[in-house]
Amino acid sequence: MKPDIIERHMIAVYAPFAMLAGMQLELFTYLSGSSKDIESLSKSMDVQASKVRPLLYSLVSAGLLEENSGRFSNSAQ
Repeated sequence: MKPDIIERHMIAVYAPFAMLAGMQLELFTYLSGSSKDIESLSKSMDVQASKVRPLLYSLVSAGLLEENSGRFSNSAQ
């Protein structure tokens, strides 16, 4: 197999897996109504901030969340 084919397939699964993780953690529900910073969100979810941070940025990259000045909210779309 060509490395570019493998890389393309690996990248293709990150957004759906991030979305699934967010759904299983009810992350989008925790963000409904108002934006939250990582610390307050992780406390309300009872999950370590160091575990939530990469997921949040993955979801921003996927277009499912928005980040503004360190605060995260559900995407307007």
